[in-house]
Amino acid sequence: MSVSHGRRKVEEVNSAVAAHEASIARVATWKNTVQSNRRARLEATKVKKELAEQNRIQQDNEWHLILEDEKKHFLENAQQTQLFQTPEVRALHEKLNTIRVNEERSLQTQLHQMRSEYQKQQDNLYHENMLSQLQIAQIQEQEKIRMKAEEARINALLQQVQIKEKHSKVDKEHTVCSLLILPNSMLWLRMQ
Repeated sequence: MSVSHGRRKVEEVNSAVAAHEASIARVATWKNTVQSNRRARLEATKVKKELAEQNRIQQDNEWHLILEDEKKHFLENAQQTQLFQTPEVRALHEKLNTIRVNEERSLQTQLHQMRSEYQKQQDNLYHENMLSQLQIAQIQEQEKIRMKAEEARINALLQQVQIKEKHSKVDKEHTVCSLLILPNSMLWLRMQ
């Protein structure tokens, strides 16, 4: 019995251990236990660290790209500066600058000529306008003088006609009076 008793004890212990492990396995899937909360926190911390590491790696990669790009631009600028410092290129740039200055001067000269021509045209138009206005004023003044002369001539003719009418009226009255007076005077002479 001792062997069977020992076996039973071992089996009881094994079954207790198996039950305990089954219980732990069952509890492990539960979400509202202390261990489950601890595992969730650890998992969240692990995910957070992994994301932070990925972000850091991505920023490092971007920073390296920026540094490489700046280095590339710096080298290009240095090469371009060296190229521009060569005597041939400097002479070429001096010639280009001289050509640009000459072109600008010719453009300024053309602009000055165009402005002076425009100003001359404006002056000519102004003078023509003033001359035409002066001619119009002279013609109007001559027309006024002619109208006054015509009016004066008409007035003189009217006065002459009025004077003639007055003289003829006076002559008629004088004739009438003399005719009236003449017979009376004849009577008077006859009476004497």
